[in-house]
Amino acid sequence: MKTRTAAIVLAAAIVLAAVLTAPAFAAETTQASEAATTFCKLSATIAHDAVLARLNGEKREQAEKRLLKRFMPAAKHVKAREMVQETVTRLTGSIYQSKLNPNLEKSDYKYIAEEVGKGEFQLCMEAAMSN
Repeated sequence: MKTRTAAIVLAAAIVLAAVLTAPAFAAETTQASEAATTFCKLSATIAHDAVLARLNGEKREQAEKRLLKRFMPAAKHVKAREMVQETVTRLTGSIYQSKLNPNLEKSDYKYIAEEVGKGEFQLCMEAAMSN
């Protein structure tokens, strides 16, 4: 959990650094808010997909490879690729370390994944906007 929080704080710090070093114009603040929202949506989607992979019995290494293949093409710059790589690794790591309830119904998998994704989005946005 500390690793996840640290990664969210790091991502938020990167976004906030952009805001703090830019001139105080509303357009730039809006752009930074949009960047934070975009990153948090990405993080939520990765969490959602990683939970589904775990619940469906996919091995962590396979899930990471598949998630990277899916999300890496959108990362056009080196720093963006690093953030995608780190986010996939961090989220799959925490999701695959968590205990699973053996009595989960397969019909609940989608709902569970959606709820985890929503929670990830909320945590990420709170971290990004806390400063």
